[in-house]
Amino acid sequence: MQLGFTFGGRNFHNVSLGQGQEPIAEEAIELSANEGHWVILQNVHLVRKWLPTLEKKMEQCSENPHDDYRLFISAEPSPDPHESVIPQGILESAIKITNEPPSGIQANIHKALDNFTQETLESCSKETEFKAILFALCYYHAVLAERRKFGAQGWNRVSNFKS
Repeated sequence: MQLGFTFGGRNFHNVSLGQGQEPIAEEAIELSANEGHWVILQNVHLVRKWLPTLEKKMEQCSENPHDDYRLFISAEPSPDPHESVIPQGILESAIKITNEPPSGIQANIHKALDNFTQETLESCSKETEFKAILFALCYYHAVLAERRKFGAQGWNRVSNFKS
């Protein structure tokens, strides 16, 4: 399947926000809405004060956009789970996709083991023993990561263990 959009072409605009990139983003959105380009705005969480302007620009461009026009927005989650950085209007008009780490012991073991290549596993002179120890460490790590979810019930004091 070919979409006709390339990173090197003129029909894909990638704007990393911050340090005065807002006018460039607005220009890219207008051009893309009129000509059917794609735009990705990265790090919108860094330009909190500009987000109401973005919301208005999105409303303007949604009145009669080109059929091929697409706008993608990326943001880090808010540090406070009860507060949203992105205005409600943007959230309501968008398809939202999240990227969350896997949960559960099995998923954590797979995530830890994925850090090692097959070449690394086979390079040890005692391959069988190395794999057994590595699996035990990954299992232990996964158990610790799962226990951390339970806070005070999982530990008798706060631990700075990170995954």
